Amino acid sequence: MSGRHRGLRALAGLASAGALALTVAAGSATVAADHLAGNITTIDISDQFEGRASEREDLGDLAAGPLTVLLMGSDQRTGKGNDGFGDFEGARSDTTMLVHLYPDRQSAVVVSIPRDTVLDLPACTGPDGERLGPVRDRFNQAFDRGGPGCTLKTVERISGLPIGHFVVLDFNGFKRTIDALGGVEVCLTRPLQDWRSGIDLPAGRTRVDGADALAFVRVRHNIGDGSDISRINRQQLFVSSLVQEVTGSGLLTDPVRLWRVLDRASRSIATDPAMADTRGLLALARSVAGLRPDDITFVTLPWVPNTDGATVLVDEQRAAPIWEALRTGQPWPPPPTRGADGDPLTVAPRDIVVDVHNATGTEGRGSQAADALAGEGFVVGVVDARDRPAQRTTIRHAPDQLEAARTLQAALPGSVLREDPDRGDGLDLTLGGSYAGVEDIRVKGAKGGGSDEAPSSTADQDICTG
Repeated sequence: MSGRHRGLRALAGLASAGALALTVAAGSATVAADHLAGNITTIDISDQFEGRASEREDLGDLAAGPLTVLLMGSDQRTGKGNDGFGDFEGARSDTTMLVHLYPDRQSAVVVSIPRDTVLDLPACTGPDGERLGPVRDRFNQAFDRGGPGCTLKTVERISGLPIGHFVVLDFNGFKRTIDALGGVEVCLTRPLQDWRSGIDLPAGRTRVDGADALAFVRVRHNIGDGSDISRINRQQLFVSSLVQEVTGSGLLTDPVRLWRVLDRASRSIATDPAMADTRGLLALARSVAGLRPDDITFVTLPWVPNTDGATVLVDEQRAAPIWEALRTGQPWPPPPTRGADGDPLTVAPRDIVVDVHNATGTEGRGSQAADALAGEGFVVGVVDARDRPAQRTTIRHAPDQLEAARTLQAALPGSVLREDPDRGDGLDLTLGGSYAGVEDIRVKGAKGGGSDEAPSSTADQDICTG
């Protein structure tokens, strides 16, 4: 792999790859697609997979079925247009996003992987052809060890997903793509100045050029909490704005502007051979032409702090459901739960106080139910037992607490509601013989079905950030 291929940047790769696909959907000719495909640099990563290289030939049909693409960037400081960002020698993955398109191509999930996540990195082939053994290190070191192939191999290991394709971009390519778009809008709740990056933006909405856009997605000082996680959140907001720009600015109906953007973007990316093939671009274009900003979900790989205070570890318990959903074709996040009446729930469990009374006749059942409800996010008050057993599980509520009662009922299959004018703000739950456990529930706009689900957002979100 040549040095040219190692200075990469992923954020604009999402726009570049998407725009390359959308150009055909907008009516561009095959000749134009051939020209654009000729601009793209290809990288062969088969050396990272030893005797398994042939297994990768048919991974991810660009035309149909599930498709997973890894978008990668690096913090390489050398090379034309990449200076001014420090003196670090080598390249680490500064930004990595896994994009998963569902089989119907009507929705996508983008998983951001924190660069400072400590992982078991697999054996990889280094830039000089030397075979490097497995090692435990920061995730961003995988790129420095073996380029995009080593990073892809690492993500396959932690996710269990076959990743058929990748897109990479450098600092200069990022700037050129944003400039070709005529800038992208960012939004701040307060002014941002940072002498290290040279960024100086006012509060409110501002259209930034390529240089300021790069500084915006990279800056860590005087904004947020200064962490890489905070920066990931800002990068996701920027990509949301970029997607909104591409889909809502009339770009696809302006052939001259569209060609200028695509010509510049395609010269700045490197991909696997299939993504650079004209037929692949045509197939990808047709499959994602109807994708809208609210069809794209962003989530950050769940993490917990490491003991060193500088790195993080994967939160395996919260990450597992995300990877499982993508592997099995299930939506992420899971769809909101509907009430027993079929209507959407409107009150989150965290806003509901529940007193639990055990009338099942089984000792300890009340405490078990209380723990399960707390696990779903409900605030549990009194927990006691009733002398007289009951058959039905009953929820009593004041007239103005009906919506809260509907949420609790959804978590308790078979339970019934009873309006009680004398009941206060909380809910009164009596567990009867029909009690069969607590089910997971999710309320739209709430933090998952409980406190353990990773928060997510969609690309149509408000782009303003502090």
